[in-house]
Amino acid sequence: MKDDVIVVRGDVSTLKGDVSTVQGDVSTLKDDVIVVRGDVSTLKGDVSTVQGDVSTLKDDVIVVRGDVSILKGDVSGLKGDSAGLKDDVSGVKGDTISLKEGLAYLKGRIENLPTMLQLLGFVLAIFAMAGFFKYFTP
Repeated sequence: MKDDVIVVRGDVSTLKGDVSTVQGDVSTLKDDVIVVRGDVSTLKGDVSTVQGDVSTLKDDVIVVRGDVSILKGDVSGLKGDSAGLKDDVSGVKGDTISLKEGLAYLKGRIENLPTMLQLLGFVLAIFAMAGFFKYFTP
């Protein structure tokens, strides 16, 4: 029986050590729970911040959609203006062709004008004829 008591005492001693270890583990777990609670609190704050950011982004998306709608209207207006410009450029092209034709006509006319030497010769010929007729007129 003494041996049984010694074995029981050993078992009790082992159980005391196990209880002490379990108490240490419980204490560590309590610290871990406190840390986890702090992390959860931080995560709640982060979630709140993200929700605020999402709300802000929703407002920004609404504004951007409005801007896109305005830009679509502007692009439609530019398309109309572009069509008008094409017509105007076509008209300018026609005017340019007319100007080229007119300039070609004027250039031909200018080329047919007498030169200065021809004009001088004509004037001298008139003076010569006047002088010639001067001797034959009474």
